[in-house]
Amino acid sequence: MTPVVENNVLKPIFDENKYRSLILSNKLRVLLISDDRAEISGGILSVFVGHQHDPENLNGLAHFLEHMLFLGSEKYPDPFEFDNYVKKNGGNMNAHTDYHETSYYFDVNSESLEGVLDRFSGFFVCPLFDTTYVEREVNAVNSEHEMNLLYDLFIKYHIISSSARSGHPVSKFGTGSLQTLKTEPEEKGIDVIKELKEFHNKYYCSGIMHLTLISNHSLDTLQEYATKYFSDITNKGASIQNYFEGFETEKPYLSIKDSPKDGSLGSVIYVVPNKNERSITFNYQFPDIRRYKRESPELYFLEILGHEGHGSLTSMLKREGLCYSLSSGLNEMFSANLFEITIKLTEKGYLEINRVIEYTLNYVNLMVEKDIDMNIISDIVRLKQVIFDYKNRPSIEELISRSSFLVANEIPLNEVLTYGNRIERIDIEAVEMLKKYFSPDNMFIMFSFPENKAMIEDKRYAGELIYDRHYKINYLKQEFYSEIKNIISNISLDYSSKLGLDLPKRNEYIPESFDVVNAQNKEISTFPELVDMSKNQFSGRVEAYFKPDTTFSTPHGFTQLFFYSTKETTCETLVLDHLASLTITKIIAEEAYSATLANLDCKIIGGFSLSNSFDSISITLSGFNDKTGNLLQFIMESIIDLKNDLDSKYISFFNEAVEETKEKVENSLYNPSRLVQLTLYNFKEFYSNYTPSKEDILKTVNSIDYQKLCKYISDFFSSCIIKSIILGNFNINKVYDLLNIVLTEQLLGSNYNIAGNTDKLVLRSCVDVESSINSDKVINSNNLIFSKPVLNPIDKNGAVVYTIDMGKYNLRDMILLDLISKYLDVKCFHELRTNQQLGYIVRCSSFNLKPAIGISIIVQSPEYSNTLVINKIDRVLQKLLNGIEQSMSEEEFSSYVESEIRIYSNKPKNLEEEMDAYLVALTNGDCEFDWKQKAIRILENLNYSEFKAFVEVIIKRPRIIVQSISIFESKKNSEGLEVEYIGNNYFKVDEFSHFKNSKETKMFSILA
Repeated sequence: MTPVVENNVLKPIFDENKYRSLILSNKLRVLLISDDRAEISGGILSVFVGHQHDPENLNGLAHFLEHMLFLGSEKYPDPFEFDNYVKKNGGNMNAHTDYHETSYYFDVNSESLEGVLDRFSGFFVCPLFDTTYVEREVNAVNSEHEMNLLYDLFIKYHIISSSARSGHPVSKFGTGSLQTLKTEPEEKGIDVIKELKEFHNKYYCSGIMHLTLISNHSLDTLQEYATKYFSDITNKGASIQNYFEGFETEKPYLSIKDSPKDGSLGSVIYVVPNKNERSITFNYQFPDIRRYKRESPELYFLEILGHEGHGSLTSMLKREGLCYSLSSGLNEMFSANLFEITIKLTEKGYLEINRVIEYTLNYVNLMVEKDIDMNIISDIVRLKQVIFDYKNRPSIEELISRSSFLVANEIPLNEVLTYGNRIERIDIEAVEMLKKYFSPDNMFIMFSFPENKAMIEDKRYAGELIYDRHYKINYLKQEFYSEIKNIISNISLDYSSKLGLDLPKRNEYIPESFDVVNAQNKEISTFPELVDMSKNQFSGRVEAYFKPDTTFSTPHGFTQLFFYSTKETTCETLVLDHLASLTITKIIAEEAYSATLANLDCKIIGGFSLSNSFDSISITLSGFNDKTGNLLQFIMESIIDLKNDLDSKYISFFNEAVEETKEKVENSLYNPSRLVQLTLYNFKEFYSNYTPSKEDILKTVNSIDYQKLCKYISDFFSSCIIKSIILGNFNINKVYDLLNIVLTEQLLGSNYNIAGNTDKLVLRSCVDVESSINSDKVINSNNLIFSKPVLNPIDKNGAVVYTIDMGKYNLRDMILLDLISKYLDVKCFHELRTNQQLGYIVRCSSFNLKPAIGISIIVQSPEYSNTLVINKIDRVLQKLLNGIEQSMSEEEFSSYVESEIRIYSNKPKNLEEEMDAYLVALTNGDCEFDWKQKAIRILENLNYSEFKAFVEVIIKRPRIIVQSISIFESKKNSEGLEVEYIGNNYFKVDEFSHFKNSKETKMFSILA
């Protein structure tokens, strides 16, 4: 059979990629993308099989198959061949399993694409499923499950899925565990690998697969590759199963009245979260809407329920101090659909939960009972059109998400990009039809409150408890209590009006001009250039760079503003930066939401919440450039109002910011979902006084009142310096207009002169570890270990961040660290995770803490002791580094160098990627915007001898270990421990502030 080919794929106006959509002879659907700017190629293969297809007696089998699939094929039996080939050629690979689909994806340098496809395709044609690795991969699945035991989002969706009627596909436990994949099958005499092969043979069928390839190769070459390597996947006749047949007569979710044990509609589910967070989720059962995707009727409900403007549900709940945030969405599980409204509550919202329910159900009723608002429809259609029409080239991440969508929907070949993304109209009849599913009778509610613990432990409810054996938790399900029933009986349009609720108004931020200013004028500078501010009264306080869009020719812009404090940095100033930025964000939320809907995003962050903490406030505006000035003007006016707020009209926003900050910091300290994230934060705390401890942050937050914040904001902006980059569809006159919105006396004051030379102003500093160790009178080792206890008493995990300090940032050392860390990551992952099974999270990477740099190896382990983990890391690392000539040949070195060159040569896909590269230079303090070009030259001139000499330097550098120790440490596996490094080779430092509190400490600094 000849492939069916479509070359006229509908695409965005300025997208210069070439697209081809086709169906191979085996019915495999393929999307090919030729991007002449792409030095990195990528591939995604999605198959319509996921959790819901698991056998009843083998939950987690689809996920287990995902783990086993990459471990060799008949042509390439080495289980590490694919991973090694991808990493050696500058790429990455991963996979995920969802309710309805499993996706496998990779990226790699373009010259190696065919070699990768040769290996990748074998997993779908002739996988080995070597029994040697069954136990190891079952353990890997179990480690992933154990990592999720403290992750509230996983637990929430598992309970929601489990609340479907017994035996329904969506109710299965998708992750899998040692219990479901080993213990129980062995007890029942089930051969798991036999079941795995049968599962693969049944469902891994080309007719329900979708392949996406993106590269700088031509479409003809990509089609040749797709045909050559993927036509041999067997079409076994499997089809996309329609679980919604008979939906109206036998729904996934039943009424608790009709089925007290199996039902959930009309009930409240009480859950105790791990984190100290309170949320309420309303779940409405929805039908299959895939046949409507071209007209997307669900967007009408998403627009109304997610709106944050005046009169919206979110706005009214926030004004009453009842919630932090609200999100809504259609959870399409492809055997069941739920339209969800999740509200993250303040403490007041929890205490007044019935008011929250009253507001929500009345707003839903308003949406249902009012005639369809054609202005809302018009805005949705217009925005979907302009956002798609002026979209930049897609990234690999976007294509992964799109592949999951394409495999589940039979789409005309020319509409693979537009279907569901660009709409000509919304199906009004479908909107009207879907309204009936928002009935209170078709809903169940989840209360996720820490306070539910008392109720669940109350013996009076013991007979009603539901025990989940997978997550080992109890929860409670009860019919709506009387207050909820009373609220439902009193719902009305009149009452909605009394509550101040209203539907969204027209969006004033929808862009009107799409004119492209520069149209790829090649005479314009390739990199940002300093803007002449000499005529501005604040010229001594601002350093602005401008780079017109010379690449993408789309009507988008990126405006980045950093306001840096010129005063002494303390924990209090960093907390105030954070509270100021969060308070401002809340003040502008209603206005900013309208802008966000119109694809003009705003992000304001500051202080310790920045990825590398700076004593600064950052404002980022990105998206359509037409209304950038309008939004920036509103933000500046709001900041001016806040700093002069004598009447405390914004105090409620401040109080909410304080409460939200305390909650987040406490949760990250006492109940982290991923312990390794907290350990990484502690690692940064050791290095820099710009990263205060979580404990100090909490103490400081409690000492700040609203008056202090307002005074701080006034002083901050009256004395700050400003660094800015403006990029995109602007000319120099527009740049001056934007800067002049910021550079006003109302914001910055009129009398302040920065004392001394601003070139000496420190923007950030880190400990010079080597010099500080040498001058320290107590420390007698080049290797240090810092420890903090895990404060969650039920968290069995320990976490280790093992680092090699390499001193102060310089580009050459950073490039070499990136190179060696890519190599070490492959070796460490194979040895520490794959072979030794120390934990699910194992990775090696370089780090740049601005300006301290080095290499880190991170391991989180629920089973093995930290002492064993540290020793295993040390042994592997010493073997690799000391024997670099044996472990990395000159040929392999050259391969890694070539891969890095291609990575740095890869051109940005959009303005955001371009801006990211410039921000690296700005925050490094050197403003070397051409750093990627310099990196390429460094790599091109690098030889093997120089590389080995650099490795010798690494071997002699200080080692810093930061660990989080579980209370279960003494009971964890330490089998095979031979050397006790903690007492011998490492000096145990009791205080993380040891160096920061010492006058002898040397610091590396980034200067203004």
